[in-house]
Amino acid sequence: MDQAGAPLPDHCYPLITLFKDEVNEKLHVELYTEKGTVQINAKDLRDALALAEEATHSERWYEDNVYSRMDTEPDAPPNSRRPSQLPPSSDVQSPDSPRTPSSGGCG
Repeated sequence: MDQAGAPLPDHCYPLITLFKDEVNEKLHVELYTEKGTVQINAKDLRDALALAEEATHSERWYEDNVYSRMDTEPDAPPNSRRPSQLPPSSDVQSPDSPRTPSSGGCG
C-alpha cells in the first residue's frame, strides 16, 4: 500500500482482514478497495447483515409483491412507483459479473 493506504498497481491484497482493536479487543473487519482500506466494527457489520437478511429483497420479489399491486390497485401510494428501466450501471457488479482486480482479490 502507498502512504495514503491505497493499493499499489499490480500487487495482490487480501479481500478482507479480521483484527482486534488494541485498546478494547473488539473485532473489526478491514476491507481493501482501490481507494484504500475501510475498517468496520464486526458487531456493526453483523447487525447490518441481520437487518439486510430481513429487509433486502430481489428485483423479482419487488415485481411480484409491490409493482404488480400498482397495476391492480389504483390507490397505491405514489412512492411505490416502478423504478425507471435504465440499464444497470457498469459500476454495479451483478452476481454473474466476473470479478475484476478493482473489486478485490487477485484477478
